[in-house]
Amino acid sequence: MKENTLFSILCWSHEMNNHVVRKEKIKKLLDKYPEKRNETYSFSSNRGLVDQEFISEFSKLILPELEEFCKYTEVNIKITDVWSVTYKKGDHHPVHNHGSLGLTGILYLDFPKGSSQTFYVQPWNNFVTDTTAYVPTSSSEGDMVITPKFLSHFSPPQKTNKPKRIISWDMDIVE
Repeated sequence: MKENTLFSILCWSHEMNNHVVRKEKIKKLLDKYPEKRNETYSFSSNRGLVDQEFISEFSKLILPELEEFCKYTEVNIKITDVWSVTYKKGDHHPVHNHGSLGLTGILYLDFPKGSSQTFYVQPWNNFVTDTTAYVPTSSSEGDMVITPKFLSHFSPPQKTNKPKRIISWDMDIVE
């Protein structure tokens, strides 16, 4: 008997170089784009409140990692949207994805010890148990994770008294 893998979903992770210094620059940039509380989903975000200047400045701050990603994957990308999300104790984000085409990224800006990881939802059920698999990241503060936009994911309730803050962005593949 021979076993083959028919499908796999790639996920890329990278520790942001010089995170402590660059984190402060990102936070200074975020000060110009305050988050608003989303009571429906129980978190704070500035999604839809940022402009092209923010996207451009953020892109410059993570350029070394983006260049390395493009070289490694042999694809060219363009960041199309960026936003921050803050989770206080008990805050969560329900299952969602970011569309069908392109990539999405997460930077764990503030990630106190014991914070809730992001979970990804396997897009097919287990063939024996007919159950859905939820796979957590094993991220730390300063880590960047890039996945296809179509991959559903969620953040369970934040466990710590200290807030977790992430930056997320969407990317198109360009020629």
